[in-house]
Amino acid sequence: MYNCAEESGCSRNHKHVQIVPKPKFSDQGGGFRFFPDIKGWEDTVEVPYMYFLKYLEKGKELRGGEIWSIYRELLMGCRKTLGIQEDDDETVCQHNMILTKDWIMVIPRRTGKYGGLMVNAMGMMGMPTIANEELFEIFKKIGPGKVLSEMGVPRKVLIT
Repeated sequence: MYNCAEESGCSRNHKHVQIVPKPKFSDQGGGFRFFPDIKGWEDTVEVPYMYFLKYLEKGKELRGGEIWSIYRELLMGCRKTLGIQEDDDETVCQHNMILTKDWIMVIPRRTGKYGGLMVNAMGMMGMPTIANEELFEIFKKIGPGKVLSEMGVPRKVLIT
């Protein structure tokens, strides 16, 4: 995952990528899955924020340049969503990027904080790291969907 800019939930003032194991899931034992990994999710999952998603070809090994190209394509959609002109090299495009072996997603972000809560890329995928019980109660009271839609851009979806 990658958090670009403070408004994307970035807690450090330098660029870094975080590598996190994908959650474990078993059809028999349950667990947690990212929504793009759920078969038929488009009909059952309501994602409250806009994102750009590209599924990767199964079994095909991609080189760094190919991944970079896909990321840039998705980032262009993100920039457009946030009203950043194509030739604007000055404005930071705040976003989250999540890359798995099966897909890559870019999430445009409006803010990194809402209601005292801070959410990064993993939080936008449904796995927020909440510092204490008080903040967790705020998160539950406001509601995850409301928190995530306020931090992202209210939902419109482009899947390629």
